[in-house]
Amino acid sequence: MPSPNWTARAAGKPFLAQVMTTSNQRPCTYPAGRIDIPSPGGRDGAVKYTDYAIGRFIDQARDRTWFKDTLFVISADHCASAAGRTRLPLNGYHIPLIL
Repeated sequence: MPSPNWTARAAGKPFLAQVMTTSNQRPCTYPAGRIDIPSPGGRDGAVKYTDYAIGRFIDQARDRTWFKDTLFVISADHCASAAGRTRLPLNGYHIPLIL
């Protein structure tokens, strides 16, 4: 796991790092042996692998000096069936946000 923004971190200054995953995008492929659903595993496999990957990231981050002072914001960029659309009924497209 690379350390985010080496210059700011080394100076003890706040920093922002953004990580984007695409595991829940077609064809929903992911590395073999990580979860019990073979790749490609469709949406169920992609969601399970994403859960695994986020958990592993947080577990690895715990060992970093910056972990105790870090706010992790985890959010989706859109929900199913939203791709490519410009007008959406907002009440039907709520996405999770985890702090």
